[in-house]
Amino acid sequence: MMIGIDLGTTFSAAAYLDPDGNPQLVSNSRGARLTPSVVMEEDDGTVVVGEDARESMVLMGDAVVSTVKDYMGTDRKFVLPSGTAYTPEQVSALILKKIVKDAEEFLGEEIRQAVVTVPAYFNDAQRQATKDAGRMAGLDVACMPNEPTAAALYYAWSSRMEKGRILVYDLGGGTFDASIVEICGKQAEVVATGGIRKLGGHFFDQLILNYAADYLLEKYGLDVYDDEYIDELQELSLKAENCKIQLSSRTSAQMVIKIGKVREKLEITRAQFEKMIAGFYGRTESTVRMVLQDAGMSWKDIDKLLLVGGSSKIPYIAERLREFSGMEPSHETNPDEAVALGAALYASGLFEKVQDVCSHSLGIVSRRGAGAEKYNSVIIPRNTALPARMSRDYYTGTNDMKKICLEITEGEDEDLDYVSILAGIEILLPPGIPRNTRVTVEMFLNQNQLLHVYARIHAEPEIYKEIEIPRSSNLDESEIAEQTTLLERIVVQ
Repeated sequence: MMIGIDLGTTFSAAAYLDPDGNPQLVSNSRGARLTPSVVMEEDDGTVVVGEDARESMVLMGDAVVSTVKDYMGTDRKFVLPSGTAYTPEQVSALILKKIVKDAEEFLGEEIRQAVVTVPAYFNDAQRQATKDAGRMAGLDVACMPNEPTAAALYYAWSSRMEKGRILVYDLGGGTFDASIVEICGKQAEVVATGGIRKLGGHFFDQLILNYAADYLLEKYGLDVYDDEYIDELQELSLKAENCKIQLSSRTSAQMVIKIGKVREKLEITRAQFEKMIAGFYGRTESTVRMVLQDAGMSWKDIDKLLLVGGSSKIPYIAERLREFSGMEPSHETNPDEAVALGAALYASGLFEKVQDVCSHSLGIVSRRGAGAEKYNSVIIPRNTALPARMSRDYYTGTNDMKKICLEITEGEDEDLDYVSILAGIEILLPPGIPRNTRVTVEMFLNQNQLLHVYARIHAEPEIYKEIEIPRSSNLDESEIAEQTTLLERIVVQ
């Protein structure tokens, strides 16, 4: 059986298709449909994932890892009390192992394949890291659809939409995505997408925490960020999150603070909270404007404004979107569950065609002539339909060049200060080739938005080959094998 998995920043979920063809969420070992994306290492080496780990954050903060999704595609290490240094891929793999273990117990079947969703704005390194995490967990990750695309699939299925355009506003725990998805029968086509990598409920919690910290520092001279208060800070972080949740249904909430000799009830009003997050919301609105512009559309071209992700349940978000769009934001699907349920539909093949788009432009560093300044030469533009294979011609600058140094870029701006360099690649040239020899750089971006690069050197004889991309922030095959072996020995509860 193939399941769909929403590997979220703060919560994860799995879903499957029941015998009647309806997507259903898996219940975990606690009977809950959402599993906190939190990992804890116990003294005996046992790894605990989920609610038990989350509840232990206060007392065992140094043994707990959370919000690992924020670090996918980086070389960050999480050193736990045993001395083991876990990569983001390993931590994510442990979460996936727990999700799969619970799903197997719930369904009574072995699971080796899954569709794992990712934020639309994840880059090449983050997507590769997610795929590697799946491998470490013993999963064949069949596909990695974008989260808003999966949510749109579930909405289209549940509402029986035959034709229409959905703008998905996906505000989760750590990322924001916006996508326009066009539905036509059993086909779904993403028209345009955009996002912000570090924006969501986790950062809203931090704003409340900072507010409380400033209050304590001003009134009592107590700095909660001092190392001596590390356990109290963990507890205060959880209270900040709870305060945020309460403010979605109440006009004010209290944080009961007990640190040292300080005993305080700090009240935070909904109005104060809304003022805190206004800047974050403004950034999401700018992204939605860009997505509409990229699609060549306005709000009158949109049939449904769909809110997805736990943070989209904040009343202020819907109020501002209502003013911005002139539409009634839809919560017809459960914002916490829509992505996983859509992933299950994707895995089932119920939709005959799901056409996603490239989230970022890809290209190389080039010059417009000898001595000219370097610039970002885009080969695959953002929002190109996937899979995409595109090429561009370049020319050698001198006689008998020995090699070409290709720097792979990710980003839209010509100015290199505003794009990311994914990798540097050397292409050795045959001896004696003349100046202005044509070199064609070809890029292939597959359905999972993983990149392959090819070079065709128009010389005698002609050379055509795939260039291996050294992903410095990703693991190599030997590291994946080594870390997979380590994880196989770990008992996950």
